[in-house]
Amino acid sequence: MRMADIPLANKAGIGDVLKRRLFVSHETDQFKPVHRTITEFLAATDLSKRVLNNSLPVERVLTLICGNDGKPVSPLRGLFAWLMCMFGPIAECYVARDPYGIVAYGDANVLPPSVQHAIWDSLQKLSDPWFLEKQEDRNLFGGLANSNTFDYIQKLLADSTIGVHLKIAIFDAIANSSENIGLALEETLWQEVLGNHDNVWLRSSALRAYARTVNYDWGKLKRLDQDLVQSTNDPNAPVVRAELLCRTKEFGEMGSRILSIMEHAASQLKKPSAYGYYHRLQNIPTGLDLDDVLDCRSQLNLT
Repeated sequence: MRMADIPLANKAGIGDVLKRRLFVSHETDQFKPVHRTITEFLAATDLSKRVLNNSLPVERVLTLICGNDGKPVSPLRGLFAWLMCMFGPIAECYVARDPYGIVAYGDANVLPPSVQHAIWDSLQKLSDPWFLEKQEDRNLFGGLANSNTFDYIQKLLADSTIGVHLKIAIFDAIANSSENIGLALEETLWQEVLGNHDNVWLRSSALRAYARTVNYDWGKLKRLDQDLVQSTNDPNAPVVRAELLCRTKEFGEMGSRILSIMEHAASQLKKPSAYGYYHRLQNIPTGLDLDDVLDCRSQLNLT
């Protein structure tokens, strides 16, 4: 990229921007973005202007970046995502090609409501399990949970055939939304957290959504914690409680809360690999908290 080729009428300040760490320069008056996302964004900006302003056919662009199956090839998923974010309402016809890629590599916040609905609809039609390969695939969907999409989200959660990964995506969206849209779903989320099954990922996702919905009201979260304690024959309840502790470290007495979870886990322990579920707790206690826990360690029946 040459400075003279930058399509801005007002070039004041361009030099300062290009000197930032976002760009590198190996030759005089030539620059390139450091991060791939910047390249994809700039390329999408140019292509979208050609499509929207200069009548470049959309299908011709998509033919260049998509494979024989109609989906964007892996190295160009980011470019496709930013194109959809810049196409406005016309993107509704194309998001089904890679709905997850648009959320992961673009910015769902800028999409019109009709396109956001189309993304949820496209995600629902994917096989389950589909794209969420690990628990780190979170904080992606917040832009898809807002007042415009709430009715659609509520409809999806009411569907008894909904897939687990789509549920996790919905809970992630509610937990990370800039709008608190979950008040009408408070009871639903509560029941999802208490669900007596071994999918801790799903239950923890529901917990994060519930905490966001009640604005981290410690009174409600403490009652939820107590309900988890009383949940019978639920070996994963202590694991969900550990997630709750990580989210509410500023409430209650840390030492007693950790000890309570350890006691609960000991009472439910059925396999020796349980430690792996609680590794997130190891960096939480202060010295005094840890002393309290160690003083009471002899009371625990841990193997």
